[in-house]
This record gives sequence, structure tokens and C-alpha cells, in this order.
Amino acid sequence: MHFASVTSQGQVSIPAKIRKKLKLDKRKRVIITEENGKILMEPIKDILELAGSLKAPKNIKAYQGREAFENYLAHRANKGISKKALKQLGFQETSPHIFTPPKTKSAQSK
Repeated sequence: MHFASVTSQGQVSIPAKIRKKLKLDKRKRVIITEENGKILMEPIKDILELAGSLKAPKNIKAYQGREAFENYLAHRANKGISKKALKQLGFQETSPHIFTPPKTKSAQSK
């Protein structure tokens, strides 16, 4: 069992033993959910780590694959959030009940 504190800015440090075990570093991302009053944190594999594991019908650029994967994760994460809240966060409704996250600077510049 490990203990951590929540800072005034809402940040929590993940203990080093857990970060090493889950291979989390400063570039890794996680999905955070709440279930029955508990906070769950799940590591996300970067789509680029899966390079070559699937055959694609056409070649796409790495940033396009990452953007599509991020859209999928955003769609998965925004279930249960009101349309109004999503729009206030900058998400765009691309079709009924499908919201895509705001464009990142790296995706816009490519």
C-alpha cells in the first residue's frame, strides 16, 4: 500500500515503485475514471508503440493515426458528460452523439 497527497492544485504524485512497475514516464498518458467512489487510473498505450502490428489499407502519417486514436479515447471518455459541458471544453459535435476534442497545435501545424 502506498500513500500520496493531493496538492492545492489537485495534483497527485504516483509513487515511484508503481510508476516503474507500470512503465510510466513523463510522456505516458493515463485514463482516469471514477467508479463507486474510487479513482481508477489506467495507462494508455501510445498508438505509435503498436506500429507495424496491424495492416492498413493505405498509408497514413503517424500524427494522423495518433489523432484518430485520441478521438477514439475522447469519445470513450466523454460518455455521460452533457453536450453543453463538452462544447464548453472545446469539443465539436461531428455527428450525432460523436464529439471530437479540440485540435492540438501539433496536429494543426502538420
